[in-house]
Amino acid sequence: MRISLNRFAPVISSDEAADNIFQLISGSLSKDEEIVLDFSEIRIISTKCAKRIFGQLYGILGAEAFFSRIIFENASENIRPSLNDGIESFLSDNNE
Repeated sequence: MRISLNRFAPVISSDEAADNIFQLISGSLSKDEEIVLDFSEIRIISTKCAKRIFGQLYGILGAEAFFSRIIFENASENIRPSLNDGIESFLSDNNE
């Protein structure tokens, strides 16, 4: 499945946007297929939103399934650190 995030462009920074994106993605988890997320028009995603979206998905799927099923496409070098920081923040918060 392919999900374009363009309707949230250019900045993903609100809880509402994060919740909407999470719902879009989580609705496709039961299909047991790759989920390609197109970030082509996204310039920035806050670490808080990345944690809210991708940290939760990582927690649901586990490392192996997350990295094999969730594909970040057209994610710029500005976005990738926030995605990684969001997942790491989720993990550190849940390992305390």
